[in-house]
Amino acid sequence: MNTFLDDESLVHLPLATDADRDEVVERLFDMWSATASEAVAPDEGDSGGPMGHVESLAYIVPFLESLLDDPPDELPLAACAQIVHMVEYPAVPEIVVIQTAFGRRAGEEMVRHLERLFARARQRNLSVDEYIADAADTGRIAHDRTARMFRGEVRRAPDDERMRTAIRILRRAASLVPPELRSHLLCAIGWLQWARGRRPVALAYLAEAERTDSGCPFPLAITELVSARRPRWCA
Repeated sequence: MNTFLDDESLVHLPLATDADRDEVVERLFDMWSATASEAVAPDEGDSGGPMGHVESLAYIVPFLESLLDDPPDELPLAACAQIVHMVEYPAVPEIVVIQTAFGRRAGEEMVRHLERLFARARQRNLSVDEYIADAADTGRIAHDRTARMFRGEVRRAPDDERMRTAIRILRRAASLVPPELRSHLLCAIGWLQWARGRRPVALAYLAEAERTDSGCPFPLAITELVSARRPRWCA
């Protein structure tokens, strides 16, 4: 059974109980508290945010594969909370969709590329988030193979079964959190629908991501990509 997000929503999400939503939100608060308590003090190094980011990037590849291997309808609430937490970090949503579409090796390739960026960030005394944002703005991460996959510039067809499974997982996770935490999940769903050749559906999810977002540029960037072209593999 599906339900609208609210009266103005453009998309449907699976029905979720209040008890399940409350448990997921509680788990998220626990994760945020743990990340904050383990943060490096400002006078000893970088801020706590990048530490959580690095850990998410190290864990996302095996974690996502474990989710794709299990029936989406049996997704534990703890896993839902974990994926919501992780996709809030820059570059993690992109890893999720590329790994889903093109396989584990593509995800691992993206992580290795990001690890090289982290080393450069440290050399420039920037946080991971700051360096990735700056590199994206200046086009310095725009030409690797997985970036071309993300932009739909390769002929290799993505795995439709994996994409359908991931969409179900992400929709389930989005149904369990408040609107302000759904934006990156909805963007990932939008990209996957676009990759499947369903651009009107993708744009509906992206419009909802923009509507519920609090100013992050990610929904707008994905919307521009999806609006501008069809993936080469759909030609």
